[in-house]
Amino acid sequence: LKTFLRTICANYCLWILSYFLSCCDVKGVKQQTLEKLFDAGFTTMDDLINMSVEDISGNVEGIREKSAQNIVTQIALVKTNLTLEKLLMF
Repeated sequence: LKTFLRTICANYCLWILSYFLSCCDVKGVKQQTLEKLFDAGFTTMDDLINMSVEDISGNVEGIREKSAQNIVTQIALVKTNLTLEKLLMF
């Protein structure tokens, strides 16, 4: 039962993160990439918003520096372009 609940919680967290990125119009972070980030310990919106290129390229298997830079750049745009309307949608 514990494993089942952990799986459900992980899937729900992934869904929430995916929804957040979609509402914020983050481009280039597909579901597979998000799952890799999640598996590497980036499990909250705070984790995603505050991660660095070094955090990603050093800890996430299969994501190199160039891709990590693109991810960080896209998420940084969220910080500067997030409107109250989008925040309330979430």
